Amino acid sequence: MGLNQDAENLIRSNLELAAKWFALERTARPRQPIVPIGELSEAQLTTINQQRQEEELPPVVASVLFDGRHMYESRCIEDGYTIDEVIEMISVAFNDEAHVAPGWSTVLISPKTRVNNAGRSVRDEAVFECHGKLPHPELLSVIPRGDGKDHGKKKKATR
Repeated sequence: MGLNQDAENLIRSNLELAAKWFALERTARPRQPIVPIGELSEAQLTTINQQRQEEELPPVVASVLFDGRHMYESRCIEDGYTIDEVIEMISVAFNDEAHVAPGWSTVLISPKTRVNNAGRSVRDEAVFECHGKLPHPELLSVIPRGDGKDHGKKKKATR
């Protein structure tokens, strides 16, 4: 299924709200909306739930939620990407062709590479948080592997 038809607009609005949220004093920050942006394909959902079953974790559903605060902080503030670039990363990483990475975190890896604005060949990965909004996975971050930045220093996502 991938992203919903209106997902890019929802993601943009959510990331713009996150930018305003980070500009406020910590005590004045309102609750950030969580929006549904798409669905995992049947094959992706099956693979993820098989991995979760092996680890004795409850299954998740296909519908994916989004709260842009973490992504805005990690990609826009820390890495210097624009909101447009982040939306492109999400669009490439979160689609039906992406495969589920084996391992302890829930990650979709794009089978395609793309050339980013800096001229580097990158492969985008979508990282999901599957505990906080159970049974809904939440798109927590995207990682543009090959962009020349150290993404290993970041906290790893968990299922």
